[in-house]
Amino acid sequence: MKNLMIISTIALLIFTGCATNEEKANADFVEMSMLIQDAEKLEPYDFSIALEKYETAIELYNAILKKYTGTTVAVKIISENMLDRIQSSIHNLTKFSNSVSSIIGCAQFVTQTIEDSYDKSRALRRIALAYSEVGEKELAFDLLEKASEIAKFIEDSYDKSRAFRSIAVAYSETGEFEKAIGLAKSIEDLSSKSWALASIAVAYSETGEFEKALELAKFIESPFTKSSAFRSIALAYSEVGEKELAFDLLEKAIGFAESIESPFTKSSALGSIALAYSEAGEKELALDLLEKALGLAESIEFPFTKSMVLMDIAVAYSETGEKELALDLLEKALELAKSIEDLFSKSRALIEIAVAYSETGEFEKALELAESIESPDSKSMALIGIAVNFNKMDMSISENIQNKLVDIVLSVE
Repeated sequence: MKNLMIISTIALLIFTGCATNEEKANADFVEMSMLIQDAEKLEPYDFSIALEKYETAIELYNAILKKYTGTTVAVKIISENMLDRIQSSIHNLTKFSNSVSSIIGCAQFVTQTIEDSYDKSRALRRIALAYSEVGEKELAFDLLEKASEIAKFIEDSYDKSRAFRSIAVAYSETGEFEKAIGLAKSIEDLSSKSWALASIAVAYSETGEFEKALELAKFIESPFTKSSAFRSIALAYSEVGEKELAFDLLEKAIGFAESIESPFTKSSALGSIALAYSEAGEKELALDLLEKALGLAESIEFPFTKSMVLMDIAVAYSETGEKELALDLLEKALELAKSIEDLFSKSRALIEIAVAYSETGEFEKALELAESIESPDSKSMALIGIAVNFNKMDMSISENIQNKLVDIVLSVE
């Protein structure tokens, strides 16, 4: 899969700026590659959506050959037998689809050998969701009931709360909202209870049940989680054209965020709300919140945490049109990331910042940073993120960036 994504990246960044047919063929090729990648990730969890993505990929494959015969991309996909590979995946997925119930049944049988209550409850919850995905709602409900009963025997109170939290959310995902709410409200740990109630409330809003979502959100005790839930419900309102209601909820989300004590958590909450305002076209309100978030971020001591918060704020500033300030903050985030001693955390921070530079349109800087990452896997992840962002922007690329990209790809290979 990594090689496929690298090929996608090369096609995306190098072929842009060539003849019109090459550009169009490349755009279809990148989309096809992303569909295949998504399908492969989804196979273990949602084979029906995975199958749809594979079928759409085949449609794009045929479109490239029909509309853009003779282009570099058309020759490449034929020579690499991409159609055979996609069809093979579809064949295997269809076989799995036909036997999935028996496979899930086997998994359910295996859970009988699990002794630890937490692990057994978690396994049953996952199997329940798998049954729900294939339309076996009653079986899913029965297994969630069993998972709940077993979770009662978990000795560690924190693990018990986590188990009940996940089961409550699973109930909502299968449409059993009342059951989900009852279980969520019974959770002892404040954080787990708030997280479960927020997830259920947002699920309600996504189905258009706004009144139920807001009524449930009132029971969330954690300020950060409550702020996040109100923000998400506000966005759902905004998507259906209810701007005034959306803004009222964002005001409330700010109030909850202001009551958060942790500078990191408060900054994250305010930054998220700022983005919501920006998406709604309220630039001045967004900038006011970002200024508050930035002030809080300056008080954070840990380099990794501070660099990530500054990066998020930088991207938010960029989206409001304040690019110069965004780049200054990204530079600060980068300096902090370079000072991180733990290699895993350092690589993770550099990946995120490289992709953030590409989100602001600074692709040369993004590639330069990606090239500096030592781990080949981390370098590939950064490259893929940059390519995805480039694909979102309708722009050509300089020869310098083309050459830099080739150097990076070769170093990964």
